[in-house]
This record gives sequence, C-alpha cells and structure tokens, in this order.
Amino acid sequence: MEIKFFAENKVLDLSNQKISIQENNYKVSDKMFTKYMFPFEIYQEEEFKDAFGDFESYETFGVDNVISGPLLFENSLTDAKLNVESIEGKYLTGQIDFGFEDLPNWDKKLSELNWEKFAVPDIHVYARETCSKTYPQTNFNFPRINTSKYSTSEKMWDAFNGYYNDLDSSYNEMRRNYVDSSGNIFNQNIIHPCVHFIYLLKKCFQDAGFQLKGEVLTDPMFQDAWVFSGTEYFNKTSQFLSGFSMSMNDYYKTENIVHYYEWINGLSYTRYYPRYFYNEDVPMDFADKVFINGKFRMKVRDRTNLKCKIQINGNDIWSHDQYYSSFQEVVLPFSIELNVNHSTLRFVIEGGISNFNENYNVLEYDLKSSSIVSSASPSSDEDAVVENPNEINLARAVPDMKVGDFVNIVRNWFNYGFEPYEKTIYMNQLGAEPNNVKNFEHAEVEIPKRNLLQKRTFLLKHADLDGDSKLNSILYQRSGATINKEPLEDTTEIEINGYPMPIEKVKTNSQPTATVKRDDSGCLALVFFNGITDGQNNAISKPQATFPDLFYSNWEKWLRQRVNGTEFTWKFQIKADDLNVKIKDYISCYKNVHIITSWTKDYSNDTYTIDITTETVY
Repeated sequence: MEIKFFAENKVLDLSNQKISIQENNYKVSDKMFTKYMFPFEIYQEEEFKDAFGDFESYETFGVDNVISGPLLFENSLTDAKLNVESIEGKYLTGQIDFGFEDLPNWDKKLSELNWEKFAVPDIHVYARETCSKTYPQTNFNFPRINTSKYSTSEKMWDAFNGYYNDLDSSYNEMRRNYVDSSGNIFNQNIIHPCVHFIYLLKKCFQDAGFQLKGEVLTDPMFQDAWVFSGTEYFNKTSQFLSGFSMSMNDYYKTENIVHYYEWINGLSYTRYYPRYFYNEDVPMDFADKVFINGKFRMKVRDRTNLKCKIQINGNDIWSHDQYYSSFQEVVLPFSIELNVNHSTLRFVIEGGISNFNENYNVLEYDLKSSSIVSSASPSSDEDAVVENPNEINLARAVPDMKVGDFVNIVRNWFNYGFEPYEKTIYMNQLGAEPNNVKNFEHAEVEIPKRNLLQKRTFLLKHADLDGDSKLNSILYQRSGATINKEPLEDTTEIEINGYPMPIEKVKTNSQPTATVKRDDSGCLALVFFNGITDGQNNAISKPQATFPDLFYSNWEKWLRQRVNGTEFTWKFQIKADDLNVKIKDYISCYKNVHIITSWTKDYSNDTYTIDITTETVY
C-alpha cells in the first residue's frame, strides 16, 4: 500500500515506514473526525532537506516545522499536516495529522463568516415585508420575541413594550422609536433579525469548503427554525442634553444706569440703578432638531426695562423687551423647537434685577436633541437613543460562539452525525437501521473480550435557563426513559447548550409569542416562526424540539443500541490492501451487527495489525 505525503511538488514516501494510526468513530465521539498517525522517524537525506528544509542544521530558525499538503493513504487523497516534533542528528521524529479532528474553521467565530450586509430604504417597513416570507425565500426573519432584559424602571427603557420586532397597531410596519416635541425619548422597539437555522449551518461548512447534504436539510424540525443571537444588534447613540440653571449672581458685568430724576428743596438729583448683564453660550456641534424648554425668572425694579433673548448664531429666535413701571416678579416661560446645524445657542438677560439676598435663579432650561447626533457612545443610558439602522448586517445577528461550538450543539441536541466524503459532509440522524453492512467475519478471532453494556445510562439535558425556568431532561437506561430524574453513578451526561423558546402570553392584551429564557449570546436559542398569521408576526410552539418528544423522535433508537449492546475488543492482522472497511461502516461479525467505536492500526510491510473496539447494535 502506498503512503505518500506531498508538498510543493515534493514527495515524502512513507510506504516502508512503520506507522501507527489511531481513529475514533465520529458517531460516538465529541469530535467530527479523529484520525492521526503516531510519531515515526524520518532519515534526513539531501532530497528531504531540499524539499522540506534542513532540520539537521542548528540554524533552523526559518524552517517551518508544520507543513501542509495532501496525503495518499488507503487509495485516497486527504488534506494533512506533517508536524516535525524533534531532531537528533540526521533523524527527526514526525507525526501526520489527517482527516482533521476539527474543520479548518472550527475556531472561527460565527460572526467572522461571510455574511450579508446591505442597506434598506426603511427597516421598519422592510422587516414587516420580510415576515411574510419563509425559508428559503429569505435567509433571515423578524419574529416577535418577548424579553425581560430591558426594564421599564430604567429611564432609557421606560417606553419599551417588552418585545423585539414589535409591529405597530396597523400591523403594516414595526414600531418606531421617536423623540417627542419636548425632546423625551421613546425607545419602544428593537428590530433584530434572526438567521435561519439551516442557512447558518450551511454557512459554517461552506466557509471551510464543504457542501452540506443529508437528512438535516429536509427535517421538518428545521424548516421554520430561526436562530436568536441574544447579541445587542441595535445601535445605542447619544442624545444631546444640556440642563442648566443660572444664578442671579452669575452676571458678567454691571452698569450704573440713570433710573430717574427728582427735586429736593429746589435741587435736582439723578438717581441710578445697577443694571445686570448675563450671557450663556451653548455650542451645538451637530445638525439636528432641538427642543429648548425653560423659563426666565427675575424680580425687577420699578421704572426699569427688562430684555431677555434667545439667539442662534447672534440672531434672535425669541425675545422679551418691556418696561416695568412698578416692582414685580417676572416669569417668562419658553418652549422652542428648531433645526440647528453646527450652531451656538445664546441666552441674554439685561435688567434691573433686585432682591439679591434671595439668591434665586434667573434662568433654568433643558435642551435636548431630537435624535442621533453622533456615532459616539452615549454618555449614559439615560440619554441613549435606540437606533434601528436601515441596514441588514447578519454578522451582528448570530450567537457569540465558534463554528465548532455551534456544530457540536446541533449534534448533542438533535442527534445528528457527520459523514465526510471528499468535499461533502452528510448530516443524517443517528439510530436508523444500518444498511450496507459489511461482512467482517474474516477478521474474527476465537475468543474476543466482551463487556456487557446493560449498566450504561445516558442523561439528556439542556443547560440551565435564567431564574426558575426549567426544561425537561431524560434519563435513559435499559429499563426505559424517565423524565427529570437525577443521574446515576457513571451516567454519561449529554448537555445541550441551547433551548427552544417557549410560547407564552406575558401581557393581558398581547398575543402569545416566543420568550427569551436565557440572556446569553453564547447559547443557541431557537425560535420557530412560519410567517404572518392573522396579520401578526408571532412565533409558534415546537414541543418536538425538546424532551420528551425529542427523545422519542431523535434519540430512542440510537440510545437503545448503546445500552443494550455488548462491547467487543480483539486484535487481528490483515493485508493492508484487503481492508475494505472504514471506521464509519457497520460490520457483521460474531453473529451481530456492530459499530466500530475505535481502532488502532499498526502498519508494517504492507500489513495492518489492528486493535479494534466495537459495540453490537442489532
């Protein structure tokens, strides 16, 4: 049998090497593929040095000890890596990893995949129109989802209706966040796309150069399954705020002004009064609508003139200019709404202000911008406007997890296996009655070791949810399945870092829909949605996605095989070219059908010596 490693038109012939290969069956392993050669020795001839580098030299700083290339093994080519581990004279120790324990993008974040990003005219209308579509008409959707993450006791969220993707009363568009004529913020709604489950799964494999096929693509479970990321999809931006009060003592100058003339004993006297001058400038380095609400308040002397002004860039937009013949308290409220573009707002007061012993404020106001004035982070949540941008950016709408984490959650949740063939990955549900069983009787030995598996137990459970929320678990043993039972000693626990969103009616006057039960962007939350119903975008219930229904549809046949079988272990020899079985195959031997769980194949002189472990399944 030929064993050759190729790199940049160079060939490393390992056909005469003594090689040991370890494989684990992905159907009973946490890994997708597990195959590697144990370390072996290579003699560094000149041809090897020319092809792979001079590892014999002490000056090997520029030599790469990990070399990628195809491997010819068992009459097929597969991607591989040659790892040079140690060097002693002309001999080096190397190991070849192939088949790969993980996909090449296993550690890539879901958000780093190649996702769509494009602008839409109006996200409020676009999202509603998308809700009328189903997969594969659209790869993302906007189901209505209840959340308790944002409390109405917080100022930023005091107008929040409690839902993502909440339609307005007309059901024609999503609710809009707005600022009223006084500059008060009303963050009513968060528009948050949910990527379709199958589309996300396909993306993971396409990114690594694989095509996805198999039962998973047609499973009714997933046709209306969408992924809620739990990430903060919206933009949180600043509203310009300026709240100010000016004390009567904050004048910038005074002038003695003629007050009146009077005659006393035939003599004329000129009386003066102090006239106080106040200015307050507010730079507004943005373009937006602003709301200015407040009041001037002062006690003025008799027989004096009072001027109060509000100006933009030196031009009056509000003014008061009046003569007061008698002493009185003057209160001048103002409420102004106007558009500004990088302007300076100025408040001006000139008058005969009196009663300084009372130390009162002559000006009080609040200034608020209408909406978003910059892309900077808000100074606080209280002045934050929730912006639902007019764009779709799916990189921000996927869970905060790695590709490998996502794929393994799918495996552990729905009991799907992976069967790689060239550049295709087949995902089919485990537990089906095996077909194409290969005869393996020629590899039998007289007395194999057998371990009875009847004491094996499995616990299927979801990861904990927030608060008191609970989902059913299943304990399975030879006697059958039990709901919500504690694990036994040596129970194999299969924990699912994901959950289907339950359908709940959380408000008296609102229709039931999906509810977030775990505030965690690293958890896989599925929401089931099949389009607009009765004008609304409410999610639907899918009890089949959790236990006990999920156990009987997806797990029972497979686990029955695992707990009722017998483990066989034996050792045999066979010519390498005569081995027509792959580790993924079902085999027939010892009067049973077996699944191979693992084997170690020692290769020498065209012969395999194989240590094999199997489990009977039928």
